[in-house]
Order: sequence, then C-alpha cells, then structure tokens
Amino acid sequence: MYQPSFDELELNCFFSRTFGEDVFSPHEMRLSPEEARYLRSHYSHIRLTPLSPWDGLGKAWFKICPEGAAV
Repeated sequence: MYQPSFDELELNCFFSRTFGEDVFSPHEMRLSPEEARYLRSHYSHIRLTPLSPWDGLGKAWFKICPEGAAV
C-alpha cells in the first residue's frame, strides 16, 4: 500500500487555508519533490515554479500561482 512520506491531510489543510485567504495571488512554499508532485496532481489549476535548488533536506522553494492569475 502506498504511504506518502508527508501528511496529506496537513498539506491539504495548509494549502487550502493559504489560498483561501487570497486565491488570486501567488504564494511561496517550501516543498519536497513528493509534495510538489502531489499538489500538481491534486490541484490541476495551479502552476508550480521552482525558485531555488533542492536543499540538504530535499526541499526547494516554489512559487505557486493559480492558472490564469495575472502575475
């Protein structure tokens, strides 16, 4: 059985809360490759743009922007 290395519920709650406050503005989040894949597959209306290389903990900063937002 697939077991993600992160808490899906926690990531969904944080992501929903962040975009619930201001859905049309880009945000920055530090994500693992698995978290980035998860967001891309579950939120097809967003664009993730890497802002940094992967760090020693295996995470990178991403700009997350709703598709169609003027940025």
